[in-house]
Amino acid sequence: MKLLTTMLPTPEEKHKIQEATICNPYLPLGSAEQFLMMLSSISELPARLKLWIFKLDYENMEKNVRVCSRLCRAYICSGNYLSVRDDWISAVSSEVGFTATLSPGH
Repeated sequence: MKLLTTMLPTPEEKHKIQEATICNPYLPLGSAEQFLMMLSSISELPARLKLWIFKLDYENMEKNVRVCSRLCRAYICSGNYLSVRDDWISAVSSEVGFTATLSPGH
């Protein structure tokens, strides 16, 4: 985005191009000057470019959010499963008369 906004002509550059056009009306502008004048004629160009970039990247951002929520859901479900399993082992071990411990890898 920064590259696109640096391509916009400054007010001084725009004024110089307009001044040159007035002084030499029969001399056509070069392609770079024509491009700069076209860019400067678009109202709110930086805001429009930001919106355009956001719209182009929206689907990708939405997919990332979905993947992140699925990962969080899987993480919580596995934690809940292990928590219930630990409670079940504690309940069984107290009834049978032995102690069961899980290694950190399980």
